Amino acid sequence: MNTFNTTIRVLLAKRVMILIYVVALSCMMFGLSWSFAQQNAKADTSTTYDSVRPTVAVVDRGTDGAGFSTSLQTFLAHDCDMSMSDPATRICSMP
Repeated sequence: MNTFNTTIRVLLAKRVMILIYVVALSCMMFGLSWSFAQQNAKADTSTTYDSVRPTVAVVDRGTDGAGFSTSLQTFLAHDCDMSMSDPATRICSMP
């Protein structure tokens, strides 16, 4: 309770300083928001999103996982451009 009473005494004693502080902060925030609004009004907002298909390669290095690599290639072929790969040389030819 002592802290609250002390705070109230300080606020009542420094009314003018607190009022100046609040008014100055309000003017500053109004100026900043006005400048941001002006910048956004002048900005070109006619951009569109253009999705790009990734290029991927599935390298099957084992003989026992052939079913998995085939299934993975089939799954990825719907959304990705498949690249040819050579598992012997471990080099992937990307277009």
